Amino acid sequence: MTMRLLTFVMIVFVFLSCDDNTPALSCEGGVVATVRDLTGLDGCGFVFELQDGTKLEPYLIGYCGTPPLPKEITEKPALQF
Repeated sequence: MTMRLLTFVMIVFVFLSCDDNTPALSCEGGVVATVRDLTGLDGCGFVFELQDGTKLEPYLIGYCGTPPLPKEITEKPALQF
């Protein structure tokens, strides 16, 4: 009996929580852009295309411009940081 009641309450909750009149999120000062996949073109990946046709490439934050350290350096305890 408890399981049926719990299932009924969950189903009612799911149907009542759906609302078609949810307002769209607005971002103050935001810019509308479309994400395009240009993977096959000259090393491009995903780009943002603005409404005026300008294409912006995302900046890779994880890569700081220096290559990874060689294995010999990382194995020395004095150079572990």
